[in-house]
Amino acid sequence: MTGGYGMPGQDKAEVTLQGPDAPEAARRLAAEIGALATVTPPQTPADIERMVTDAQTPDGPFARFVALRASAQDTKVSVSYRCWPQERYTEIRGEIRRLATSYAGATVNFPAEPFPALVCPEPDARVLARHLRRALGRDSVATLRSAFPPFSGEDYALYLDRVPGTYTFLGVRAPGAPITTSYPHFPDFAPDERSIGIGVRAMAGWLAQRSHR
Repeated sequence: MTGGYGMPGQDKAEVTLQGPDAPEAARRLAAEIGALATVTPPQTPADIERMVTDAQTPDGPFARFVALRASAQDTKVSVSYRCWPQERYTEIRGEIRRLATSYAGATVNFPAEPFPALVCPEPDARVLARHLRRALGRDSVATLRSAFPPFSGEDYALYLDRVPGTYTFLGVRAPGAPITTSYPHFPDFAPDERSIGIGVRAMAGWLAQRSHR
């Protein structure tokens, strides 16, 4: 469950440097901008396990975060980042501008407005959580207390701007299996397919309950 939280949006920036030493300056600037990150992508299964635990911790390390990548190519620096809460985009844009303009002649471009975060309304999430606990048992329902840095809300964020709803994760990890088997972004993804039936039954009951209001 992700009531009051959800998944971050995304923002991008491009910096162009000038002068004969521009390629070297771009590499330095990429490192300086990269240092704005407060979290790093998970590299090992243990990293992922820790991130899942941290995301369930109230006021934990993901209550405010910046997940950022900056890369230099010739005279340009490309930046892609996610942050939480989404109001921080103004702050991080200011930091990127400050670092970039410390190099003479540098130009900074933000190609578009930040893509919005997916934020799940707390009331809807609480009602759904009660239903899932009744249907599956209290120990089968976990609550995330922060957004999850590796993911972004993508078009789901736009849906929730138009219709009421909430966002949940279905756990598909088989007992005793490595955590990477439960994430579709990893090559050893091997979900326990019994979870599909559990999810369908739980959500079908929820839809039936809602339709009879």
